[in-house]
Amino acid sequence: MRVGLLSDVHANLPALEAVLDDMPAVDRIVCAGDVIGYNPWPTACVDRVREVAAATVRGNHDRLVDSPERYRANRMAEAGLEHAKASLSTDQLEWLRGLPRAETFAGDRYLLVHSHPAAEREDTYVYPEEFATLDGTWRGTTGSCSATPTCRARGRSPAGS
Repeated sequence: MRVGLLSDVHANLPALEAVLDDMPAVDRIVCAGDVIGYNPWPTACVDRVREVAAATVRGNHDRLVDSPERYRANRMAEAGLEHAKASLSTDQLEWLRGLPRAETFAGDRYLLVHSHPAAEREDTYVYPEEFATLDGTWRGTTGSCSATPTCRARGRSPAGS
C-alpha cells in the first residue's frame, strides 16, 4: 500500500494544493495534524483535508483552536488560531475537536501521531536519538518531528526496510 502523508498544513492552502498536485499516485492519504494555524485559509484547508485524508490526527494547533491565548508568547501562532476560531464553521470546529491523538492505518501496522507516540508526551518533539528508545515494534510517522517526517524505531523504516 502506498500512503501519502500530509502534516503541518497550518492553513496554507496554496502549499497544500501544491503538495497534493505533486504527490504521486497513492492508495490512501493520511494527515498527521496541524491542519490550522499561522496562515489565512483555515476553512479551505479543513475542507480539503477532510476531502482527501482517510485518517487525520490532531496537532497542537488543532487542539488549541478554542484557546489561542495559550500561544501568547508566539504572536503569529496566536493570531492564526484567533483567525481560525473566528472563521471556522461549527461543523469544522467540531471536526477538529473530535480528531484523535493517534490513529492506526494499513491494517494497524502503522501509527499516525502528531508528536511523540507516548500519550503522556503529547506536544513534545521526537528527536532522532530517541528513536531507538521507542518500543521496538513501533512503526509510525509523526508531524512535529525534528528530523524527517517518517521517524524510525530501531533502524527500521515504516515500510519495514
